[in-house]
Amino acid sequence: MLRSLLLTTALLAAIPMNSTTAQVPVTGTVSYTGSGFLHDWTGTSDQLTGEITYDARRPEQTVIQVEVPVGSFDSGNERRDRGMREATEADRFPIVSFVSQAVSAGAWSGEPGGRTAAWIVTGKLTFHGITRDAQARVDVTERGDALRFEGRFRVSLEAFEVDRPGYGPTRIGDQIRLAFDVDMSVP
Repeated sequence: MLRSLLLTTALLAAIPMNSTTAQVPVTGTVSYTGSGFLHDWTGTSDQLTGEITYDARRPEQTVIQVEVPVGSFDSGNERRDRGMREATEADRFPIVSFVSQAVSAGAWSGEPGGRTAAWIVTGKLTFHGITRDAQARVDVTERGDALRFEGRFRVSLEAFEVDRPGYGPTRIGDQIRLAFDVDMSVP
């Protein structure tokens, strides 16, 4: 349902960012970092899709809707990636998504067209068929008619009822670190 909503609304025409509300598709990457007994690793996906509704005059009204296919993460180790897909049941729950509910937009610093701000974004993260509250600090950079949203937050695999993969009695750590880098440009 969320996927069709995102695809439908992505077709809407955008309004320039500096005039009123813009509703535009986004691109970017999402990565997770897991911890094992001997080392950490990172899996990355560039198949992020979604949209951001943004009003430059009222950034606290921003709505962020993004999703990424669970099976699209690549850590450079096919065996590990296959184990993560099996543990997260990517065939049953193929999408992880986030929909914001509130934005606390910090003050901009710098000049228009090249400024930054720190936001706190809260919303709903859906993963492994379960939806939970999530919150992240998001660093927002404005460059001309483009915005970049970068942030990180932790996710408990157990909170999303994921049976942590591993070998023998050794399992990966419960906490994975999610990082995202989302770009939005307005025509």
